[in-house]
Amino acid sequence: MKAIPDIGRGALLVAILLAGLAVRLVGLSDPLAVRPGTAWREADYLAIARAFDREGLDPFHPRIDWRGDGPGYVESEFPVFPWLVAIAIRAGADPGPAARTLGLLASLAGLLLFCVIARERLRGPGFLSAVAVFALHPTLAMLGNGFQPDVLLVPLTLASMLLLARWLRGGHGRQLVAAGALLGAAVLIKASAACLGLAFAWACLVRLGRRAFVRPAPWLAAALALAPGAAWYAWAHRFWSTWGHSLGISNETHLIGLAPAALVRGLKGLVRQLLGWGFAVGTLPFVVIGIARRTPEDRLPEAWLLSVLAFDLLALRTTGDAWAFYYHAMIVPPVALLAGHGLEELARWLETARLRRALLTAAILVAVVPCALLSWSALAGRLDGGSLVRQRACAQELAAMIPPHDLIAVRGAPATDDEGNPVAWDESPLFAFLDRRGFTFPAGEWSVDTLARLAERGARWHVIPRRVLARHPETAAAIAARWPDRSPCRELAAFDLR
Repeated sequence: MKAIPDIGRGALLVAILLAGLAVRLVGLSDPLAVRPGTAWREADYLAIARAFDREGLDPFHPRIDWRGDGPGYVESEFPVFPWLVAIAIRAGADPGPAARTLGLLASLAGLLLFCVIARERLRGPGFLSAVAVFALHPTLAMLGNGFQPDVLLVPLTLASMLLLARWLRGGHGRQLVAAGALLGAAVLIKASAACLGLAFAWACLVRLGRRAFVRPAPWLAAALALAPGAAWYAWAHRFWSTWGHSLGISNETHLIGLAPAALVRGLKGLVRQLLGWGFAVGTLPFVVIGIARRTPEDRLPEAWLLSVLAFDLLALRTTGDAWAFYYHAMIVPPVALLAGHGLEELARWLETARLRRALLTAAILVAVVPCALLSWSALAGRLDGGSLVRQRACAQELAAMIPPHDLIAVRGAPATDDEGNPVAWDESPLFAFLDRRGFTFPAGEWSVDTLARLAERGARWHVIPRRVLARHPETAAAIAARWPDRSPCRELAAFDLR
């Protein structure tokens, strides 16, 4: 099976890890909330971190800027990431570099944990190919130094599955319990991690059979995996039911619908998302071979993959959307592992080292190169200096004009999708850029009357991109006739509601 000498394999591994580091370093100096697709999430996390710094480090009461005239409590995942950034702010760090550095460290931890998992399952070209797919995968490259929960989710789920795999191969029950505790931490970071409970259930039934229902370790692992998350999300839901603030949990339509046209459209979207952000196109044939040709003694990667796919299907109205690339981060590890297994199975058919080297070259061309190209293409799109960068620059000028305690009013996105389902419409980047608090409202409610009502509640400025005004000239003219635009810059208008 040795297609490459040991020294050559070591050098290739180092080169792959350095390439993985390189893609995760891209944009490390980016300001927060300027990246298309993740701007709103980074803006909200920045607001929560600033609130922890200024209003107290109570992690059980995360607060956002678009709080209106209320306290700003918001339904969210357990806010450990912004809480850590708040600690860094209090220590004198700037929130942007602190958040990006923590994100980078979490991403690198995930890369190293995957190397451990892959090394325990694969050898030679299969191991190198799996690590290369993971290191250069476009989804993980885009999340490489991001400030959002998925960045922490990946290493936590990897650590959990590493211990589960060791227990499945004959380890002590302590490993199963610890794996459950790590999965519980991942669920707190993002509720979608709960789908991996299906892989846990499969592993327990494979190793213990019917004894899984009477042994204490599986039950304790299940409790540690699910109870903390259930308690937190029940607690956080109070903020939604009381104040109407949520980070896409209760104010978004996630679950699959049965309307035929919407279902077909959602499935097409999910397939596109999986091919681009899940399987990264070129890995798919190797994954199929890995599933079809492997011996059945340990099918944990398949159970892992199917668990995530079950979640993707259940949450089709989110996972199939064009913006939802980061929801597919959980599928990358099993895809990379199975691609490595597929290459190993192909290598078993070949009798000479020359043929195996040719196979490795083909794997690089078919699977690894597309991952790298998609990564660099995605990173280039993220760094294109678009409207968010210009809005941030303009907002820095406005911040010198708008007093710190003045409240702003910001037009949000539409309140429903094409099928009429409720979606999260809150637009938070302008709040983050200005470092101001205030009101946001759905796009369909944008009018002079809405702004007048918000002015009565304390809003002092209506800040809005000029490109939105250009698309709606009648409403823009009515607003301009009522209030003066005092913005000194071209990208944003700032109407003085006083």
